[in-house]
Amino acid sequence: MYKKYVNNPQGVTLIEIILVIAIMGLIAVLAYPMLTLSHRVFSTQLEESFERNDVRNASTYLSNDIRYSKTEPTVSEGEYGQILEVMNQEGEAVKYYINSNNRLVRQVNEGAELEFIEIEDVAFELSNNDNLVQVKLVKSNEKDLYTLDRISRWETRVQLGTDPIVDFIKSMDAHIVTDNLYIEGSGKIIEQEDGTVIVKNPLSVGEGTLIDVSDIYILKGLTARKSAIVGSKTNNGNIYIEGNVENYTQLNGNVYIDGDLEQYDDEIGNEAFVNGNLKLNWGTENLSNVRYTGNLTKPDYINAPVIKDLSVANLFPIDVPTIDPPYMPTLRHEDWYDDNGYSSDYLDPFGDNNNYKYFGPTLTLPSHGSYRDVTIVSQGDITIGGAADVKGMLFAPNGRVTVSAGSSFEGIIIAKDVTVSGGAEAIATAGVIFSLDGEVRIVGGTEFTGAVYAKEVYVSGDSTFNIVRLDNEIFDTMDDLPFQTEE
Repeated sequence: MYKKYVNNPQGVTLIEIILVIAIMGLIAVLAYPMLTLSHRVFSTQLEESFERNDVRNASTYLSNDIRYSKTEPTVSEGEYGQILEVMNQEGEAVKYYINSNNRLVRQVNEGAELEFIEIEDVAFELSNNDNLVQVKLVKSNEKDLYTLDRISRWETRVQLGTDPIVDFIKSMDAHIVTDNLYIEGSGKIIEQEDGTVIVKNPLSVGEGTLIDVSDIYILKGLTARKSAIVGSKTNNGNIYIEGNVENYTQLNGNVYIDGDLEQYDDEIGNEAFVNGNLKLNWGTENLSNVRYTGNLTKPDYINAPVIKDLSVANLFPIDVPTIDPPYMPTLRHEDWYDDNGYSSDYLDPFGDNNNYKYFGPTLTLPSHGSYRDVTIVSQGDITIGGAADVKGMLFAPNGRVTVSAGSSFEGIIIAKDVTVSGGAEAIATAGVIFSLDGEVRIVGGTEFTGAVYAKEVYVSGDSTFNIVRLDNEIFDTMDDLPFQTEE
């Protein structure tokens, strides 16, 4: 009877029940620590995500408020720590301070407070006549310290109440703003200090291209080929991209993508935040610093430790700086130039051309001449001849300004189109190249130093564009503006 029961396929024995219970208990004992660890890891990642969001948001607000400020920032001691006060680009009084809850707060016009709950302490340090600000943020764990690179003000030396186009040109420090950027051959863009590049249309960079700049905004997608370098190699900057990205190389700094990422390299910046889908291809086996919100597509053999993190969506949309001119300056009436000392006479390269003011048709400044503190206004084109040395303002709203091989220029160029070519030493230390509807070409092995606003910018033929902070002195020395600014 007992034997029959043991062999009965339709029943279970006490021994089997005990074995099942034992196995389930063993599984529970083994699984509990794993579940606990998994929960801890998830909780830690979630907390770190919140902390990064607060640090990122606070950094963005601080950078924009300081960089575009209309007044020099001030730092004072408050009841719970330091207080930073500044007037932002909208003319609002902005204050940063630690409140009674030990949280960093941003307050505008003494109104509502924006509280960053993961930041419990902050330190501000002013330098360089209060135009550079270093910020240190302490997270809520009281251990992690985030230091922002020194934030430099763009709108230094702008005199309130001057003409809006002058204010715009004066504030165009240390950056390139363009609809289309073309970097061909071994073209390079290098910042000498905090710089910004804003490209409004899709950007494609090829092998050998270098964009060594702290802050880069690309508004309609990026294709970065192998061996290209995008982002600052020394500063901990940011790359902000609206649209899809196809990347075969390393992007430096923190990368924010409001779109899909197709990745072909195992490195992409310090951290990458993708508000979209992620596609991994051959060569991404070691990719580890990407967080994404959408779907993951990859070959079966790739097990890169990327993380799906829906909270990344909170980092978007991207806050793009508004840097647009009020309008393009136009020529004044001819009588105005006659009444204000302008001449259409030929310039003698061996004569005294200092402080010369020209108005007339297309003009070529003769080679080998020296032309200091000049104002050249042309109804057509302006050409600086080879080996000429020019300092001043060149204004050709309907034509092209050409800085020829071997010549040098220091000052402000406002024109429809601009070409700097053939190894010319073109140094815009006093202003910018401003071309609202035209193109700027830096070609032929030229090394150009300055800043540019144009519809299209070309850097090609082993040329280098050095982005620098400019000394805006040209307008301050002029008796009157040589252009009509009314729309």
